[in-house]
Amino acid sequence: MAEEKTAISPLKQFNMVLTNQKTTSFLDDLLKDRKTLFTSNLAAIVAKDKKLQNCEPMSIIMAAVTATSMGLSFDPNLGRAYIIPYGNVATFQVGWKGLRELALKTGYYDAINTRDVREGEIKNEDYLTGRIDFAFVDDRENKKVIGYLAHVSYVGGGSETKYMTVEQITAHAKQYSKSYNGTDSRWKIDFDKMARKTVLKLLLNQSILSESDTQLAKAIKFDQSKVNENFEPEYVDNQPD
Repeated sequence: MAEEKTAISPLKQFNMVLTNQKTTSFLDDLLKDRKTLFTSNLAAIVAKDKKLQNCEPMSIIMAAVTATSMGLSFDPNLGRAYIIPYGNVATFQVGWKGLRELALKTGYYDAINTRDVREGEIKNEDYLTGRIDFAFVDDRENKKVIGYLAHVSYVGGGSETKYMTVEQITAHAKQYSKSYNGTDSRWKIDFDKMARKTVLKLLLNQSILSESDTQLAKAIKFDQSKVNENFEPEYVDNQPD
């Protein structure tokens, strides 16, 4: 009687790829003495996520390498960068905290902030300039969220603010993310964080920094993409906004 073969679990398959000689040499060249911590952290994250376990192992590794190359942790609890399953591939996604961190590292920004805006907090909007004045309302935690803003001030002086309503952000998400309506979409899991990131990313993307050779520009370019082994982004869920 033929002996039955035991199926290898997706998690075991991932760990086999992570620890094989080819991957080890690849990570040694890229990460040097950071490799051991990188592999242990990545293995722990994948072990906790069933959807990631069903993704192509190298797509997971490349998403994590992309985050690490920018100096961002891919621990989802920290909100700097994420490894997000999309079908059977993993994609790199920068969080709003990661965008802020990378922007501040450029040395061009004095301060960066993003927050929700509640009912009653828009005090005035200039018809000609488009400038909006905001002010906190009492008991704001019990007020409806109507939008999100991002604000930056520059080291050399000057500042910019971008405001988007919840409806504008939702329309933008539906246009640029095919997975928006999925039950496990990041938009469904944590709309607040995705909204903050969207308005901040669009504000930063308006500056010349988005065209320069910075980690910030790289994060904006690679956001929501599958990163191939040639370190090129493949936009499996969206087109760059």
